[in-house]
Amino acid sequence: MELLYVWIEDYKNIKKQGFNFSPKHRFDFEYEEEDGKVIGGTLHHKERNTNYPKKFFGENISNVTAIVGKNGSGKTNLLDTIVQNIGITIGAKGSKKYNFIAVFKKKHISKNNVKNEEDQFFIRTSSQFGTIELPMDIKIEPLYFELDSNSIGFMNTTFIYYSNFLDFNIINTAYQGNEYMNISSNFILQIDQYFDSYKRKNLYELIKFWNDHRNISSKIKTPKAIVFNLKEFDLDFEVNEGEHIDTLADLSVSIRNWKNSVKSVSTDIFISLLKLIIHTEIEFSNQKKIPFAKIQQLIDSNPTIEVARSKFEEYISNSYLKSLLEEAYQFARFLENRVNRNKDYFILRISFDNLRDMDDLKKLFRYLDKFSNNNLFWYHFSSLIEFSYLFKNNEQGNLSAGEFAFFTLLMRLNNTLKSSSTKKDILLLIDEGEIGFHPEWQKGYIKLFLETIPKINNQRSYQIIFTSHSPFLVSDLPKDNIIFLNKKDDGMCKVCEKDELPDYTFGANIHSLYRNSFFLENGLMGEFAKGKIDQVIRNLNNELQNEEDKMSPGDMLFVIQQIGEPLLKNKLQEMFDHYEFELNDEIEILEAKLAELKSNKQ
Repeated sequence: MELLYVWIEDYKNIKKQGFNFSPKHRFDFEYEEEDGKVIGGTLHHKERNTNYPKKFFGENISNVTAIVGKNGSGKTNLLDTIVQNIGITIGAKGSKKYNFIAVFKKKHISKNNVKNEEDQFFIRTSSQFGTIELPMDIKIEPLYFELDSNSIGFMNTTFIYYSNFLDFNIINTAYQGNEYMNISSNFILQIDQYFDSYKRKNLYELIKFWNDHRNISSKIKTPKAIVFNLKEFDLDFEVNEGEHIDTLADLSVSIRNWKNSVKSVSTDIFISLLKLIIHTEIEFSNQKKIPFAKIQQLIDSNPTIEVARSKFEEYISNSYLKSLLEEAYQFARFLENRVNRNKDYFILRISFDNLRDMDDLKKLFRYLDKFSNNNLFWYHFSSLIEFSYLFKNNEQGNLSAGEFAFFTLLMRLNNTLKSSSTKKDILLLIDEGEIGFHPEWQKGYIKLFLETIPKINNQRSYQIIFTSHSPFLVSDLPKDNIIFLNKKDDGMCKVCEKDELPDYTFGANIHSLYRNSFFLENGLMGEFAKGKIDQVIRNLNNELQNEEDKMSPGDMLFVIQQIGEPLLKNKLQEMFDHYEFELNDEIEILEAKLAELKSNKQ
């Protein structure tokens, strides 16, 4: 199943606007109105690019479409309406009642399950529409779905929405059902509710994905292990009550002596956590009620950690911290034979291909979940944890934000495709998936993504629609695979006409795309640099806007010397050299030039 065309009557800043997703077909809806409401119309269709290669994007990719446009032009709104009106099971909780038309294409399958090369076209609309006159030059079977609770699933297609940035857009909190799977960070965080827990679960799922797909691509480095470093908690006690200052100083010394008297990894870890628990109790509770003398006496006896765990339950007033004593004890026992120790850290290495290690990782994250239930305790404890990855040849390091985001998309897509409810045809909606990517990664994003999807699951057919601000992604697609959006003067969405677009996009030079006013208006220069250069020009032309606009000759010369565009730099230098400065200004200029010569000499 492939989405070819969507027409939307009224949704946010999209009004009576159609969008063509296929490079091979063009549809236009000529609507009829009565009292300001659309009551029907005529759907026109024509083929285009009849020489478009089959399987242009790969064996399992039916089509790729980019939606690009300036901020606020309606890119995300278009994805939103596809989800709300087409992807979500009509009538289900979360669906919206907007007038729309959607045209799909699929191969005809006969009763004996043999595909026919002839395409079939289906129309999905909202029930408010009246009569729609359909084109007669090709076979179209109208298929209307009523907006009621009895509607059925839609034509063997699952819609999957992904976005990795966190905002408050309604699309990220939309309903999830059989036809629509929301794998955006916002939606998953909404379910999890706690950000730290969300991050741990995301990391755990990533590690499972890396273990299952160790050779997903030779172009991206895939971790083979993760290394956790747990630093000892060594924060001095702090109190506001003067009477306790000496007591806590003595207590810190006693804890240090206790730790030095017992040479055991589990004891070291427990004492470190116990000190953190005491510290949290001091910050959280009424200090006058804390039995410092009894605590001091207990620690001076160099107790076993079993005795310390038991006794400290009597001394801690906060119920959560009491329960945390048992967790701290179990955590210390858990790590005892699993960590290595160096001067500053307890080091735990988890290899992804080791079943015991993966089970240990699950247990570790359970402890971290429990520790995070108290914000004050977790604030200090989380600062003690650092982690890094091991790659091929035991190279240790971390992933960039772009690499992490790309793996997150693959992992969530993989988990969704493994679901039994996911259908054969996948319509994947990606909202600015290249966010956080270095330009080098943006350049390879589409190719890498198209190569890795079949390695995740090659039993399905994928149509990909993504929004983007990146000309690198645009240069990977033919122009008819791109929907260019702009804003009208009233802020409404507008699909750009041919005379507003670049002549070509596929394989186009990035600088050529940037020069097109669609991406950037008023040139390629940054606004701050442009402002400084304009200020220099106003000074040299004696066209100052006000007294604050005046620049010293040294400042003007500095700006000119920093300019990277040779023609502009030489022209301004020429204007500067011919400007008649006063004597004091001439001295300042010579001093600035002398400073530059000395700098170059060094």
